[in-house]
Amino acid sequence: MKVSGRIGWTLAATTALLLSACGGGGGKASPAADSASAAPAQEPAASQQPASQPAAAGAAPKAKPAGPGAPEGQPAATPAPATVSLSVASGTQLETTLDTLLSTQDSKVGDRFTVTVTRPVTVDGRTAIPDGAKVHGEVTAVQKSGSPGQTAVLKVDFTSLTVGGESYPISADLVKAEPQKKSRTSTGEAAVKIGAGTAAGAILGRIIGGNKTGTFIGAAVGAAAGTAIVLGTQDVDAVLPADSPMTLQLKEPVTVHRPR
Repeated sequence: MKVSGRIGWTLAATTALLLSACGGGGGKASPAADSASAAPAQEPAASQQPASQPAAAGAAPKAKPAGPGAPEGQPAATPAPATVSLSVASGTQLETTLDTLLSTQDSKVGDRFTVTVTRPVTVDGRTAIPDGAKVHGEVTAVQKSGSPGQTAVLKVDFTSLTVGGESYPISADLVKAEPQKKSRTSTGEAAVKIGAGTAAGAILGRIIGGNKTGTFIGAAVGAAAGTAIVLGTQDVDAVLPADSPMTLQLKEPVTVHRPR
């Protein structure tokens, strides 16, 4: 009986020790084990940090707010100024002054010149052609006087109108001009001849439209475009001085764009 009791107590003590050893291994871990097991879990977070930095550095700056109706990220476009189209009728006369001298002695074919509008032209109560607008012209033919009875003729053509910085093609005739007489000898002698009612006095300053030839205009001048004006005879010249008045007449309508 004593032997059996001792064996039973020994088995019980051994079992208790084994259970105690197993319970200690599955319970609380040592600090070294905890830090070793936690370290691998922190590595992914550390490896993700550098990847986020280039994305922040390369990010595009925020666009300014767009205006009403503009695509996202773009500034609103500036609206174009409102204009109205005004049609100036054929036959309308333009009162102008010449900006530079014209004469059969000094002017050459191809010379360009301008005249300045001095009286505004209105259409339906709106100013279509303001004073100060420019009309551009060109000398298309020059006929000098070289013998008695031969007239000196200058032919000009008007090609465009500039209004508010925009240019418009036009077709216009010269219907009135005021040339000044200029003698090749002396002013007194020229005044005597013209005042006496000579042929020079009768035709000087005459305006001849169209491609006409005849007593005053030779074939070369007649074939050129524009309006011819008689500016002299053999011994008397005439000039169209700067600032002298000229009246033009539109042969075709012209449409201009003006602010509302």
